[in-house]
Amino acid sequence: MARQIFRAFPVYANGKKVAEIRQGTYDVTNNDEAQVAIDGYQGHTDGATMSSVQATLIIPVTGTQIDFDSMRKTRQYVQIGMPVNGKFQMMDMRLVKAQYKWDSKNGQAEGDFTFEGGEPDFA
Repeated sequence: MARQIFRAFPVYANGKKVAEIRQGTYDVTNNDEAQVAIDGYQGHTDGATMSSVQATLIIPVTGTQIDFDSMRKTRQYVQIGMPVNGKFQMMDMRLVKAQYKWDSKNGQAEGDFTFEGGEPDFA
């Protein structure tokens, strides 16, 4: 059996890897809609494919600086790429939500970031 390789999901800005997402979720939806008429189910429409990434922990790559607050404020697009099902998926996304949380008792502070985009490209 081949040895598995585990990777964090990389974040690219202007073609350069600037961070890795250590915890998060990745969703892709076709946004198809059921069509029901008087005779019942007729089929599904072809919707616009959308992707979203919910990142709980983003670690900047050593030597790079990335400012997610400015990225959200200026509505900057970034590329997010990840290995899925043996292929590398890349998509242009915008940071649409930033949420910060902390726990003074145990000294934790982290942020949740939501990125949204369109159809992923497969490499």
